Amino acid sequence: MLTSKALTAAVLTVLTGQAVAANSHRHLHRAEIAKRAMHTEWVTVQATVYVTAGQESQPTTVAEAPQQVSQEAVAQAPQAEKQAVAENPVVPEAPVVSVAPVVSQAPAVAPVVAPAPTTTLATSVKPASTTAEPIIEISASIDLPSVPEPSKEPETPSGGSGSGSGSGVSGKRGIAYNDANMANIFAESCESCRWAYSWGSAPGSLEKNIQYIPMLWGDSSPYTDDWDQNCRSALDAGSPAILSFNEPDHPEQSNMSPSQAASAHANLINPYAGQALIGSPAVTNSGDPGMGLEWLQSFMDACKAQDGGCAIDFCAVHWYSEAQYADTLFDHIEKAHEICDNKPIWLTEFAPTGSDADKEDFMKTVIPKLDAVEYLDAYSYFMVSEGNLMSSVSSLSSVGSLYASVA
Repeated sequence: MLTSKALTAAVLTVLTGQAVAANSHRHLHRAEIAKRAMHTEWVTVQATVYVTAGQESQPTTVAEAPQQVSQEAVAQAPQAEKQAVAENPVVPEAPVVSVAPVVSQAPAVAPVVAPAPTTTLATSVKPASTTAEPIIEISASIDLPSVPEPSKEPETPSGGSGSGSGSGVSGKRGIAYNDANMANIFAESCESCRWAYSWGSAPGSLEKNIQYIPMLWGDSSPYTDDWDQNCRSALDAGSPAILSFNEPDHPEQSNMSPSQAASAHANLINPYAGQALIGSPAVTNSGDPGMGLEWLQSFMDACKAQDGGCAIDFCAVHWYSEAQYADTLFDHIEKAHEICDNKPIWLTEFAPTGSDADKEDFMKTVIPKLDAVEYLDAYSYFMVSEGNLMSSVSSLSSVGSLYASVA
């Protein structure tokens, strides 16, 4: 009997110890959780779902964001040392929001065929520019040609009201180029091409039997840096004319207001009045407000308003359009002639857009007409380069062959 009671007491003692140990482990486990709660940082996962327009009818279901822990539970965590460990809440893990993106292909868009533009300007055939800088020969890297005796004295302009009589060049047809070697190759096939310009002020390695016409592309550095030296060298070598700024009416070209251009022209180009024929800034044939011939008219007015005026002996214009609108070329140069106080016109850039066949037909029709316009003293097609008047660095294209030979 005593043995049975003693055994029973021993069992109770063991069970009581286990219960106390279990209770102690539970409290210690809660204490560990409470410590983690003090260092837990909440992270809210946000997912952005892109839906293609027109496919909104099947929305993507996004899992709800986890609910926030009560302010009471958050407030209790920093005070764990002062309160019972059992009072700290168990912090749940933030759920992971997984959203499968909706992948869709953009609907094919049919090309829009625009009607004939109100302006004849075709910027797609303008010189390519990745840095808003013109394509010109860098004068610093060019050895200037030797200075031969001029073949004849250039006609003398009369400053702000040049007479405009005589072009100074030995033939109307000219060469617009960047690569002087290509220009020389082209000139060998074009007996009528007796003058050239490069949108810069130095000729590079251009053959000396071709009259080089210097241009002051813009009114700031680097164009003005070597302007006086290069212009003087060109005049000493027999250049009969000077070209002013390139398309100041165009935001991506020399981009100048009429009054700014008039002031710069007077300061930088007027000093050469009487030494060569001087052209106006060359304008586009854009019909947009403030561009093209409207800009040219404002420039001429600004020149007349300033002291000393502008030395202008001829006006320079550009023209680009579809080949079928060739008649607008002649309207353009006629209106420029009127704005320029009936002084001569130089067409220093022109080209049609279209197929090679369209361009060849244009060349056959337009060149003889240009030769027949009495007040058009000079013209140059855009340009001696691959893809235009050249099919390669040494071969003329079909259009180039026509420009070189058509009479």
